[in-house]
Amino acid sequence: PKQVAGEKPGSKIDDYWEPGKSLLQDPGKFLESLFKYDKDNIADTVIKSIQPYIDSEEFLPAAIAKVSKACTSICQWVRAMHKYHFVAKAVEPKRQALREAEEDLQATQKVLDEAKERLREVEEGIAHLQAKYRGTLASKEELEMKCEQCEQRLGRADK
Repeated sequence: PKQVAGEKPGSKIDDYWEPGKSLLQDPGKFLESLFKYDKDNIADTVIKSIQPYIDSEEFLPAAIAKVSKACTSICQWVRAMHKYHFVAKAVEPKRQALREAEEDLQATQKVLDEAKERLREVEEGIAHLQAKYRGTLASKEELEMKCEQCEQRLGRADK
């Protein structure tokens, strides 16, 4: 703000008219700055400096609408950013908890995937051993049958 002479001699007060006029000379740029405003990182000093306006009865959208339609929108935006600041502060611990929970989930998911891979390998090993067992069992039965045939032949040959 620009410092201008106040009511008392030698005193100065903030005058926002000149900076405000220069800010509003390019409405497109001004709107763009509102859209791109970093609402997630509003400093507490900014909130403290606008708090008197938020508390003022003259800074209600209905009161400002009587004077200026354009300023009504700016008033609503300022009030929305003020409210968003406190909502975001309340939600931030929950967002942090969510991030930590997602990190835990990823770590647990990684352990689970590794365990599933080991299980798959073990199941493949079991399937291989079962196939080998069945093959060996078939060989055993074939050999027992051949042994029995040989014994029968020996028995007949001795007669």
